[in-house]
Amino acid sequence: MPRLTANSWPHSAIVLHRLEFPLPLNYLCQASWGACYAVSSAHELTAAPVVLAIVVNLLLILSGLALNVTADIRGDSQHQEKAYLADSAKAFGRTRALRWIVAEMAAAVVLAALISWWRNEITVLVLALLTVAGHLLYNLEPVRLKRRGLAGPVVFGLSVTTLPCLLSAVAVRANFEGSLWLVFTGLGVLAIARTVWWSTSDRQADEASGMKTPAVRYGNAGAAILARALSTAGICLLAGGLLAKYGLLWTLVGSAAHLIFFGTVLGRKRRVLRPAEMLKRAMPWITVADLILAALPLVA
Repeated sequence: MPRLTANSWPHSAIVLHRLEFPLPLNYLCQASWGACYAVSSAHELTAAPVVLAIVVNLLLILSGLALNVTADIRGDSQHQEKAYLADSAKAFGRTRALRWIVAEMAAAVVLAALISWWRNEITVLVLALLTVAGHLLYNLEPVRLKRRGLAGPVVFGLSVTTLPCLLSAVAVRANFEGSLWLVFTGLGVLAIARTVWWSTSDRQADEASGMKTPAVRYGNAGAAILARALSTAGICLLAGGLLAKYGLLWTLVGSAAHLIFFGTVLGRKRRVLRPAEMLKRAMPWITVADLILAALPLVA
């Protein structure tokens, strides 16, 4: 089997979809969280509509990320540590990338329609369409919410967490308790907080390309304060939902990694971290937190 080189299209496809380890683990958690919290036992996760819903979420998450990389070629080209993303998008080909993205989103919508027909629940299709709309509005002109302050992180965070949670949960059952709404909302707010925080490392490149991200609009200090406030709110919502459904012990287990990440990385006043440093410091805790939150409802 030939090796994947930096110029090969398989390697470019991997980078285009942001499939560098450990990110696929995070995407799988985001795609399956809703189902994990909605089922009454783990074997229900193998039901065909639930498996298809997770596939739908993965297609939507990956196509949205690929669209983001394709739309950000200009900005990433001006960023020393993110130029590899632009290089991969160029090597893959913008036209080919857009065709793949359209095909992935279309496949997700078709599968969502199949689940809706199967479960007699139109909400699955509606949530898939809302997620597609979120990715398009975040990335494409003339709206391109990514360049419009806090609106960008809000739409992106909800499109990769809360909406996928709801989609896979509804594939299991149409109605669920208020505690799960708190969990799913908390996960979304935490994703919004991390997106605001990530914008601090991209401030110079974003400013040069006319992107009014939170860091550009409020400054790095203001964006960091906003990220901490949102993260605090997200942890409180998540903990409230876990406490109501699973009790104090499991709440501490489910919140621990997020609390550690907040205390050791996000909550500390420090110089702006470079993207590579953010990945090194943040992703281990975020990945651990995601995996714990996926397993918790199945073992609690």
